[in-house]
Amino acid sequence: MAVSTRVFLGLLVIVALLRLIELVISKGHQRLLARRGARKVSDPYFRWMVFLHISVLIGAAAEVILAHRPFIPALGFPALALFLMANVVRWWTIRTLGVHWNVQVMDAQHLGIVSGGPYRFVRHPNYAAVFVEMVALPLIHTAWITALAGSVAHVWVLAKRVALEERVLEASPVYRRAMVDRPRFIPKMRAILVVAAALVIPTMSLGDQVRVRHTEGLVHGFLALRTVEGTPLADGDLLQTARGTQVTSRLVFHFKDGSLHDETAVFSQRQLFRLVSDHLVQRGPSFPQPIDMTIDALKGQVTVRYTDDRGQAKVESEHLNLPTDLANGLILTMLKNADPTAPPKSVGYIAATPKPRLVKLEISAAGEEPFATGGASRKAWHYVLKVDIGGLSGVIAPLLGKQPPDSHVWILPGEAPAFVKSEQPLYNGGPVWRIELVSPVWPKHDG
Repeated sequence: MAVSTRVFLGLLVIVALLRLIELVISKGHQRLLARRGARKVSDPYFRWMVFLHISVLIGAAAEVILAHRPFIPALGFPALALFLMANVVRWWTIRTLGVHWNVQVMDAQHLGIVSGGPYRFVRHPNYAAVFVEMVALPLIHTAWITALAGSVAHVWVLAKRVALEERVLEASPVYRRAMVDRPRFIPKMRAILVVAAALVIPTMSLGDQVRVRHTEGLVHGFLALRTVEGTPLADGDLLQTARGTQVTSRLVFHFKDGSLHDETAVFSQRQLFRLVSDHLVQRGPSFPQPIDMTIDALKGQVTVRYTDDRGQAKVESEHLNLPTDLANGLILTMLKNADPTAPPKSVGYIAATPKPRLVKLEISAAGEEPFATGGASRKAWHYVLKVDIGGLSGVIAPLLGKQPPDSHVWILPGEAPAFVKSEQPLYNGGPVWRIELVSPVWPKHDG
């Protein structure tokens, strides 16, 4: 058996193993989504998709061995390049979707619509990439019959699968607005040039600074921190003061176990919101690692004081090229001022870890949801914030189950927008907790 044949068969085995790993990851994502109210849609074509992938892998191996297909460099190397490019797009898609990525069709629109990453250019980047991958893989070793038969069968399967998925997705008006001008599989030429330029010319995103639509002022709000099941964890206060165009906002939670979460953000509101500084303190039993992080947004200086696993005090100080849309301590303010029909696509954020890391929070609007205050019915806009880690870590994290969970924020719109509640982790690797407004409770007097 020729060396090229053995290498090709090894590649087929690797692809098969990766597919099995993806099925395991998908099962985990299904369980997470189901716990958050998503449901699996009945899909009669899924088994045909699985059969097609198995058939292409077995067919390519059989054709190369039984028909003695040679490795032709003029065909094999371009096919390998296409195969690798398709996988880059697939990994990009997986990273962008995070827990939403699934081999099954899941109705999870209430958890937000993903419109960033490759979805900026097409509606179905994963299907397009898999199609190219399944055509290119057999052609690496000239298995042209498998490539031809597989592509014809793939067109039929995709037509059925995409029609089913789009019926689910297009039930959401938010999805329809976000994707109305985007093609299904092949990006427009302008989009191709944008991607090519991004690969060739290194650039730094300036981000989406939020315009000041409602000036912030004096606030004292009472908050409660609970588990998503409703178990009380901490009592909190939101304290805010303003001097001229500069606002100081402090969010503090005193936990029942003695833990403390205390964050103070200073920001300016001159037409656009701009973070000046942020100071976060977390300590106590509720936080596995005590941390004290200070951000000087104007100088780009981030300092983290923490205690390592051996109980030793450590200090990490780094100078980062911080974007103007940095949102630490500013998320609620930005969302109150955002246009719900066209929220900012993303904002910058410093993850509070021993080694400070700049990530992006991709923002999408999941639509309006009803709630009530007393006997009055109201509607709040539901925003979904997804962490985009970036780089190779961002590709690997979803595959290893390390992708941070999405955060959810509900804002009452109108002349005076108001925060209603949020569901989010407060620390890296932590559980999702719920923050809600509460009313004072007065003691009862007899008589």
